[in-house]
Amino acid sequence: MLTTIDNKQADARDYETQSGPGSTSPSTTSTAPDAALVYLQQHKREATLSLIHDEKYMRRLRRKVDYRVIPLLTCCYIMNFLDKVILNVMSTLGPARTQSD
Repeated sequence: MLTTIDNKQADARDYETQSGPGSTSPSTTSTAPDAALVYLQQHKREATLSLIHDEKYMRRLRRKVDYRVIPLLTCCYIMNFLDKVILNVMSTLGPARTQSD
């Protein structure tokens, strides 16, 4: 994961050096990464590993997904099914006629 960030930084530096004077591309005066990026690079692996291996956290996260996302998806599937059925019935039977027609 860190190598991907490092590769992106190298690509950005290469792009800056290739775009010479008179180019309209934005460039920075410093090629050093800012403090926030350095902090994220140093601590990303620690945070990811600690959360993945925390079984209690993963159970809570899975429960949240189960209780919030699954009902929404179920409602969407039901609405999709009803839409298809109603359109099929309407195409077969046609619109209902009222007494005034």
